Amino acid sequence: MKRIALFLATNLAIVLVLSITMRVLGVAPFLNEQGLNPSPLLAFAAVLGFGGAFISLALSKWTAKRMTGAVVIGQPRTPTEVWLIKTVRRQARAAVLAGRSKMIAALERLKAAFEPCSLPKQMAAFGIAGGTRGGLKRLFASHPGLNERIAALRGERV
Repeated sequence: MKRIALFLATNLAIVLVLSITMRVLGVAPFLNEQGLNPSPLLAFAAVLGFGGAFISLALSKWTAKRMTGAVVIGQPRTPTEVWLIKTVRRQARAAVLAGRSKMIAALERLKAAFEPCSLPKQMAAFGIAGGTRGGLKRLFASHPGLNERIAALRGERV
């Protein structure tokens, strides 16, 4: 229900911004001179916008699966699929049993093991700086960064 409300609110906000932009830029008088009424035009834009959003939502999962070659495992058919399902289930149970504090501690240890150490100034030019994940790196990342996962477990916003 929340997704539907957000979907409707987003699309209505877009139509509202389009309406305000038309008024600020003075497009309405120009459209009236051409024999066009801005209100039906906005309604038409809303219908196309909502329709496009529905089509996008309908195609996005299918497209993502085809482009990545992903397969939804309903019933495992190969030994690899069986292993994968068992591993995911085992990790999920372990996360619940271990508790939040132990999961945070494990992620902190993992972070410490893979964080780049600071180099002396004389050697800094030879170091490779990974930087933070942002922009396109973040978009194509398969998992959130360790800091984000730790913050989520602590209930913090990143």
